[in-house]
Amino acid sequence: MAITVLSKKKPQNSAELKKVLLSNRGITYQTTFFSPPELLTISAEQVGIDQMQLNQAVARIQAAIDAKEKVVIYGDYDADGISATAVLWQALHAAGAQITPFIPKRDVHGYGLSIAGIDEVEREYAPDLVITVDNGIVAAPAIVELKKRGIEVIITDHHQPEQDKALRAKITKNSVAQVHTTQLCGTGVAWFLAREFSEEMAVFGMDLVGLATIADQVPLVDWNRAAALHGLEALRTTQRVGLLALADQAKVDLKSLTSTGVGYTLAPRINAMGRLAHGLDALRLLCTNQVVTANRLAAILSETNVDRQELTSDQFELALSLAADQSDWPVTIVAHQDFHEGVVGLLAGRLVEKLHKPALVIQIGEQLAKGSARSVAGVNVVELLRNVREHLVDVGGHPMAAGFSLEPDKLEQFIVAISTAATERIGTEPQEETVAVECELDPELVTLDTIEMIETFAPFGMANSEPLFLINNVPILRTRVFGREEQHCSMQFASVGQTKVEAIFWNESSVVIENHRAGGEASIVGKLSINNWKNRRSAQVIARSNKGGVG
Repeated sequence: MAITVLSKKKPQNSAELKKVLLSNRGITYQTTFFSPPELLTISAEQVGIDQMQLNQAVARIQAAIDAKEKVVIYGDYDADGISATAVLWQALHAAGAQITPFIPKRDVHGYGLSIAGIDEVEREYAPDLVITVDNGIVAAPAIVELKKRGIEVIITDHHQPEQDKALRAKITKNSVAQVHTTQLCGTGVAWFLAREFSEEMAVFGMDLVGLATIADQVPLVDWNRAAALHGLEALRTTQRVGLLALADQAKVDLKSLTSTGVGYTLAPRINAMGRLAHGLDALRLLCTNQVVTANRLAAILSETNVDRQELTSDQFELALSLAADQSDWPVTIVAHQDFHEGVVGLLAGRLVEKLHKPALVIQIGEQLAKGSARSVAGVNVVELLRNVREHLVDVGGHPMAAGFSLEPDKLEQFIVAISTAATERIGTEPQEETVAVECELDPELVTLDTIEMIETFAPFGMANSEPLFLINNVPILRTRVFGREEQHCSMQFASVGQTKVEAIFWNESSVVIENHRAGGEASIVGKLSINNWKNRRSAQVIARSNKGGVG
């Protein structure tokens, strides 16, 4: 693991450390960073939404309400798409719309707004108007088909727009309006449309805006920071019975919920339904006001998430074995018929963590091969895939994550093409894992006051990572192992006023104990954390692994 130190300045106190963190993040306007405005006070144009397009969408929806037309919200099966569907459905239902939500099934309807999806929507609901949420901005074939069938469509989305001018023109010509910006998550975009119809329901939906913003791993800067921060505040006091039941199942205290709690406990349970079952049950959970129903659905989500964890773990071993001879490839590309379509994105993410380069995982089906891509900083994976679009049926996503599909008999051609494109973009040199630390930190600054200052930078996530520090040459007072299998280790060192501080190494006990003893010294890369034990708060370091996490 290579270490990059972002600032050469070694702070002497908490105030100097705050300046380092601000500088490393390029934050010049502290007021709006630490106290961002609430979304209710922000105009649509400020977040990049075209006001004319928003007005057209509102007018068409209002006409549908007045004429009692049938309206369908076409959602998506991840936490962002499900939350966006819930926010917009509740607002338009309260406004009197005859509205039905539709969550596609991954294995039946594919990714985004699809022909298979609109076939079922037309057959089951015969709508006059379809409103997409968290999808649609690149779905030219489906949008053209809707128009042919006499069904009007409004697009709300946040993904990268179609780059092909001819396809983009088709989308514009055949849709009523495009409520779109890349500055928010899909739920954030849907929320701005919902606000036009019911400010009360918009306020009620802020908890889901916060959940989705964190869950979708969008950059937590600018307006997304406002959405995440105020959304987290709404989550901590939510009265949404489904979220209360889900938190109870996950053993999460909502009153002290952090972005980590959302990203690792709540969101995966929602996402699991779209991966292995049907996201509609997750939508029902978010929308129900019945406690018994919420408890039943929350249990289903949690059980499904356990199944998802086990399946991902099993299939990761297969993915690693397929990638074993690709050490000199610029990207990892693994394809197999046994991969489960619902976890290919998770497998790609794990491969990136393990191998430190972009990864594509493809499930080979009889009719289609469906893939998911994850990337590393500096490599726009959706642009990379669009460079070889002639080999694909469809592609869409973000710079760091994308979904795509292709015909199985074109798989070999695609692998050659994407490898060539990646070589030109990335090169073939092996990539070493690089960890960015904010600065070198004296042990004397590992205090509760320092940690409380750092916490003012939360919520942490993409583009605003939780700070890591390099603590050099600390004197080791004691090491000990813990855990059922003694797989974890703590290292005690002295901080300010000879206060004893623990550094925790998860799953690294054998390496740490073997190489470090009391009386020696160590250099630690880690984040600062507060340990609450028996009503006593103390500062600690959660160490980052580097063959034991120490130098």
